[in-house]
Amino acid sequence: MPDDLATTCVEYGIVLPQGFANGFNAMQPQTFAALRTNRGVFQPVVDAEAARPQALLRLARCLHDNGAAQLGDRVANMVFLNRDLGAALLTLPNQVNQLQITQLRAAYGILAANLRPHLRTFYLSRNAPTKLRDLNTLCAPIGVAGFEVARTGILATICTVVQNVLQEIPPYAGTFDGIARPAMAHLNRMRIGHPPGNDFAGFAQWGEGNHDTAASNQKWHFLKHVCLIDDADDGLDAFGAQMLVAAVGVGMDMEGAADLLEAVTFDATGPAVAEECADWWRALNIRLPWAECAARIHDHVELARIQPWFHGNVLSHAYVAEFVRSGVLSRCAGILAYLMQNYQAAYCNYAIARSTNLDEAIVCSNGAKVFVAGYRGDTFIIGRMDRNGVLGISSCYKPTDLADKMRGAMDGFMWRLR
Repeated sequence: MPDDLATTCVEYGIVLPQGFANGFNAMQPQTFAALRTNRGVFQPVVDAEAARPQALLRLARCLHDNGAAQLGDRVANMVFLNRDLGAALLTLPNQVNQLQITQLRAAYGILAANLRPHLRTFYLSRNAPTKLRDLNTLCAPIGVAGFEVARTGILATICTVVQNVLQEIPPYAGTFDGIARPAMAHLNRMRIGHPPGNDFAGFAQWGEGNHDTAASNQKWHFLKHVCLIDDADDGLDAFGAQMLVAAVGVGMDMEGAADLLEAVTFDATGPAVAEECADWWRALNIRLPWAECAARIHDHVELARIQPWFHGNVLSHAYVAEFVRSGVLSRCAGILAYLMQNYQAAYCNYAIARSTNLDEAIVCSNGAKVFVAGYRGDTFIIGRMDRNGVLGISSCYKPTDLADKMRGAMDGFMWRLR
């Protein structure tokens, strides 16, 4: 038995079973010196195991590995994992290697000292079997020029989120699900462009949201929230909406309209209701003259049915909910075209203008996409970064329960803006 092993066992308070020392025979004195020098870090990890001699052997083998070559890095890595991350590891899991931990440690080394404790909190919150592998994957890129800086930026974003979530939601016992690989690039951009406590200047434009283009997104949200052209219980069914929009003549043939069949149902902001449409008509001061209806609706029964809702030759705002709920817009493409031509731009501009002075704004993430969500008065606005990192409005509406919408956004809370 190497003399260094005997000294090490005494310091760790371990009595080796007979013949067990053979497992340590190939190890150099430097390995035992490292075990003793860092006993304050390693002893609790060894003591946590039921079979302490076996635990010491596993740790010694991890440090020894291929002998003296790069022993310093292996020791530093295990110290980093156990002291700084609280990983309680005797050896590396199969999913990661020493080079990856060396790179992670290098990035951690240039992370601001006040942020470092939050990385430990994040790591310890994650699923135990794969969390080291997941953290390593999350912090890519690696192996490229300047990777330490790139990784440190990712670590700074993770720590920033943890710090702000814990401040906002104490006591928080979740796993920070909004921090995930698909969202990481946009979380980084958002932290740099719109950091915690930053004065949010508003959205400068609409984005594509869940649609192919910003123009398509604007159109479908106007149709849904202002005209009740949607698959909601009160509104037009999805297929009918596609065909109707094609009939309105918005630069799309019937085949192209059919291709958008899925788009109408893909808006995750919830169904519109007729009362929301009425709110929008008031907010945008939409005026539908009787003369336009008389000129564009050729069914006299339809005209007779809606005429009582017109006062002073204009549709009364008191009857807007009944008007859109009646389905007249789904049967009379000419009237829908009039509304789109005269008020769609107003709806889109209203959303941009209201976003410049939000009463409350937060950055949130669902793990795949990163959003800014907030409200002004009774208007809820949410936007996200597109594939090029440009922030644009995804949706704007007047929900029945504004508080419920903000609670939904808070489920993925990352940090608060001003």
